[in-house]
Amino acid sequence: DSPEGCAEAQGGVQRPGFGESAFQDCHSLRNVAFPPRYPAPRCIVPSCHDVLTLFGSQQMIVDALRNRFNGLPIHEVCYYQSRYSAPGTTQQLKASPLNMINTPENNQDCLGMTPLHILACSRKHSIELYQFIIDNQPKSLIIEDKWGCPPIL
Repeated sequence: DSPEGCAEAQGGVQRPGFGESAFQDCHSLRNVAFPPRYPAPRCIVPSCHDVLTLFGSQQMIVDALRNRFNGLPIHEVCYYQSRYSAPGTTQQLKASPLNMINTPENNQDCLGMTPLHILACSRKHSIELYQFIIDNQPKSLIIEDKWGCPPIL
């Protein structure tokens, strides 16, 4: 199970064939990203109150989630890490330019989440990945997202 406030629901990222009910029981989109050219889902509002409050409209939510990882390769690797082995993901992170890993201004996405927040919201957890992020971004332990939540409680 994902931690409270982290939605990684079945259909969290809509794919062709997902109907209007894909987000029906979703109360948060904090761990969702839409591919840049993916058609806008029509069923986000009104159930996902947290992002609606943050962005103000469904179109702004979709735009933000489509561009969530632009310029944030570490966030993107952490988001998709559940598809790969922990050593493979760690290798991808190590191959990233160090300035992308250690730069605080590149540390938060449109939801205020750090790579550590994204790992904490994942269904798959790896001590090796947590350790790598914490070793390279120790301040990420205390950075709060847009809702005032640190990555690990």
